[in-house]
Amino acid sequence: MFENKSKLARNDIRIKTVDILYITYNRSYYTKKTLPALLKSLSNTSNNLTIVDNNSSDDTIEYLKTINHPRVKNIIYNKKKLWSC
Repeated sequence: MFENKSKLARNDIRIKTVDILYITYNRSYYTKKTLPALLKSLSNTSNNLTIVDNNSSDDTIEYLKTINHPRVKNIIYNKKKLWSC
């Protein structure tokens, strides 16, 4: 009887999804270094990534527009000089 319950408990593990926010502002160099490593680490997980650019004036926005990864659920480009995060 107890053996069956323990088998059920082991088989009933639910995978949880974690939403990750990646926030950047004029950090093109660091974004190009860290974002690919983060995306690689998310490849075999159930995590979702939202990227927020806070009105960068360097080439961060251009770089973010090239990102195509299944874990990136949203990229937000803030146009005004208001901090969202």
